[in-house]
Amino acid sequence: MVTIGLGLVSGLPRTAFAADPMLTTPDDQPVIWSEWVDANAPVAAILWASWTPGARATLDRLGDLSSAARLRGLHLVLVSVQEPIDDARRALEGTEVEWLHDRYGGLLKRYRVVSIPALVVLEEGERVSAQIEPTVEALQHWKGE
Repeated sequence: MVTIGLGLVSGLPRTAFAADPMLTTPDDQPVIWSEWVDANAPVAAILWASWTPGARATLDRLGDLSSAARLRGLHLVLVSVQEPIDDARRALEGTEVEWLHDRYGGLLKRYRVVSIPALVVLEEGERVSAQIEPTVEALQHWKGE
């Protein structure tokens, strides 16, 4: 894991977050993050970048993570952060899990993520329920809300 920030968010209201990041889909369509979460909640978002140690291992277990998230009633999305979208496209080619692109790492700031890859579980209204390792075991042991 790569350390890239400070702190941990737990249950802060939306007004306490950094600005609402504008993300893009793999085909360059703009996505307002809070609207995407509202439409898909509850969400398990893997914040990830191809340049981090552990990136390949996370991709190798995406199928299992997707199944574990589905069993917990969560919509899994991988968010590629702080890298050019072409790098993300190359790394994620053939990936069956939905993914979005956050070029400037707005979600890292928004949720005060300290290292990636990380899995952030978001419930209604972007309430952060957990920030855990992106592993099946961590997701299975998450207590939920």
